[in-house]
Amino acid sequence: MSRVTVVNYANSNTNSVLRALNAVGADVHFSDNPDDIAQSAYIVLPGVGHTGTAMASLQANGLIGPLEEAVIERKVPVLGICLGMHLLLDYVHEGECAGLGWVRGEARALAVEDRRKYKIPHIGWNDVKADGPSMLFPDEQRGDLFYFCHKFTADGVTDVNSLASFSYERRWIASFEKQNIFGVQFHPEKSHDAGARLFTAFLNAGR
Repeated sequence: MSRVTVVNYANSNTNSVLRALNAVGADVHFSDNPDDIAQSAYIVLPGVGHTGTAMASLQANGLIGPLEEAVIERKVPVLGICLGMHLLLDYVHEGECAGLGWVRGEARALAVEDRRKYKIPHIGWNDVKADGPSMLFPDEQRGDLFYFCHKFTADGVTDVNSLASFSYERRWIASFEKQNIFGVQFHPEKSHDAGARLFTAFLNAGR
């Protein structure tokens, strides 16, 4: 069984991510140890928390170099969830800091005009529409509902192989795929069967 490392940066929803990955048969480890990153077949950057604080934690624990070596050089599949998706980008406005820079784009505050109808943060279920061929959303998964909880969102993403979107007053980026790099704005660990199917698709992407 391939080893999956969920990266520890004092994240508050880690237990649900670990349980969801275990439920689909993954050999899951939760760690902030660079050696564990080096031994991983898959890496997950979990969500919920403050993006700037998470980036500072990666730097303080000496994880950026090992993550770069694993993801960029060895092409280990990585999945960023919500906050973790934002870390994959060039810049994040929650904390006003540089991200990992593996995907062109920024994480900006979610903005809507009708604040009575569309609340911030955006919390609840939305369908996700893949805009083309996708490893995370094979044909049998299209139309699934996923659970969202966020007030920042990816914007200006350009150098990717696949995008998916969700509707909240207008269309927003729900996920992106760039070779072995995957980001999702929603929380698959809270999305029941649809989330389990997505985690399975991510694990299949590395085979």
